[in-house]
Amino acid sequence: MARSIDDLLDFINAFPTEPDPVKWGAQASGIIREFLGDVDLVWMNPGAVAVAADPADPDTHPTIGDNERKWEQLALYMPPAPISNHMILKSFHLNGFPADACHPLHRFDYHLPDYPYLGSIVLMRLKFRPPILPATLHLMEEMQCFIASQFLRVRQVYHEQNPIVGIFNSIVDSIVEEIGLTEREKEVMLPRAFGMSYQEIADQLHLTPVAIKKRVLRIHRKANVTSQSQLFGKYFSPYYREYVRMGK
Repeated sequence: MARSIDDLLDFINAFPTEPDPVKWGAQASGIIREFLGDVDLVWMNPGAVAVAADPADPDTHPTIGDNERKWEQLALYMPPAPISNHMILKSFHLNGFPADACHPLHRFDYHLPDYPYLGSIVLMRLKFRPPILPATLHLMEEMQCFIASQFLRVRQVYHEQNPIVGIFNSIVDSIVEEIGLTEREKEVMLPRAFGMSYQEIADQLHLTPVAIKKRVLRIHRKANVTSQSQLFGKYFSPYYREYVRMGK
């Protein structure tokens, strides 16, 4: 279905200005789904906070447990990072969405100069309906700059209103670079710093507690520490004091 200039302007004007990333993502995913028309689910990852428009009712969200709430809150403090398609599909399954009953997903990652990753959007279509049209996918590609700018806007507004989040994002990036952590090590470092157990992290990452413990031990070896408290004292506290002193 061809979109007119007026359709595109209406879409742009309808985009939410909500500063909270989770609420913004829920609103934006519903607007995108309605605008595209031939999509049953729009999954969005603004930074690290994943939300989706449910195909049955975009105003409702899956019930989440205490561990998921902890992770959702923690995600706001983590630097934006892509999530694998495997993890996305697992999340759909755990939240009751029939990913197996869908055509293969279509994924779009967003970035701008100086921002290697801002967020992702995944589109899915149930198999009993025709696949998403090539014209729809082309339209998403054409809108990449606009959507990337919206990911950046909500991130900047949120950091302005919650400066501690921006500080922690910068601290984690600095520590990762200094110690030389892998992406897999990075995704367990901050949850442990916030006091989450091996089991809680394992449940969220769909791994075993033993696998999480091995990653933590590798982090400790690279950082030349023997405990989580030593890691926090050696890196987080000094970096935090420095960022506060510099007024970042």
